[in-house]
Amino acid sequence: MTGLISTASIGKSLQRPKFQNCQRLFYVNAGSTLPSTTLAAVVARVSPTLRDDGGKPVGMVGFFDAVDEFEPAEIVLCAADEWLRENGCESIVGPIDGDTWHHYRFNIGPHQDPPFLLEPTNPEYYPELFIKSGFETLDRYHSLRVDSIDAVMPLLRPAFDSARSQGYRFRRIRLDRYVEELRRIYTVSTAAFCENFLYDEVSWDEFQSLYLGAKSLIRPELVWFVEDAEGTAIGFLFCLVDWYRAIASMKGRTNLLAKLKFLWNRYSADAVNFKTLAVIPEHRRSQLGGALMYHGYRESLKLGFTKANLCLIRDGNVSSRLDGGKSRILRRYELYQTPGSRLSNAAMFF
Repeated sequence: MTGLISTASIGKSLQRPKFQNCQRLFYVNAGSTLPSTTLAAVVARVSPTLRDDGGKPVGMVGFFDAVDEFEPAEIVLCAADEWLRENGCESIVGPIDGDTWHHYRFNIGPHQDPPFLLEPTNPEYYPELFIKSGFETLDRYHSLRVDSIDAVMPLLRPAFDSARSQGYRFRRIRLDRYVEELRRIYTVSTAAFCENFLYDEVSWDEFQSLYLGAKSLIRPELVWFVEDAEGTAIGFLFCLVDWYRAIASMKGRTNLLAKLKFLWNRYSADAVNFKTLAVIPEHRRSQLGGALMYHGYRESLKLGFTKANLCLIRDGNVSSRLDGGKSRILRRYELYQTPGSRLSNAAMFF
């Protein structure tokens, strides 16, 4: 096995109350004696909330892990497909670890540039195993690389000036009130993303558990809220310094040596990751996206970073235009479905 997915992370996810009694783990082992080697594994789930265009529950396959051999992968994916159909699913999507708040999509390259922090990663042969097992491309995404923030800044300044003239106010995140600020991010996110493809609700408690640990990685200069005249948060930009190499050097450990390795390697970071941009629907035609991005670019430069990664954008999304036309494709990603699935932008939770 590739070792990308730990049994601990699968075990924790299988305990999510949302999926109790509607999930199944499938795996193939090599040999009948212990210890055996797992050749392929996948978790199948029947969504309790998402429905396809025909009103049937959406089936999901996630936590996929496999050696570079077709037969074991086909066995677990076909078994997952059969079980999902027996449980009422006619549309099956993957890879997705339960919902779009968690890991989903395969990274399909190009791989000349190193990964960035929180980017989906997988062996290059995974997409081929899905396609050969009968899946087809459902949706495409991409990340962009801005190699010169200086070149983008003048192009977004008009959006910033326009937002200011309309009375919108901008402020940094307050880390001394992190839970309160996280609640604001949650409120804006659920309002801004509720119409997104395959969107599903996540509880405040689960959202908080996902992002509480990010506090130590946050530079307050890189997380911005935009507020209306009453002081209510109506949008935000969430950026992180791309400390991929520093965190990778820790190898999952948290002891003193690992922390020293992080401190030693953190200075190798040369870019800021623009991870999430959100504006509630009522204010989307006020150039607030561009204004927030302007803040992010400006503060990145102040911190000494001249490059930016615009992360995980759905193809066709207007966020792609917030590079000022000055970026290049860094990476592409794909999400898959089984043939005959009826999953359109209308697929919603209820």
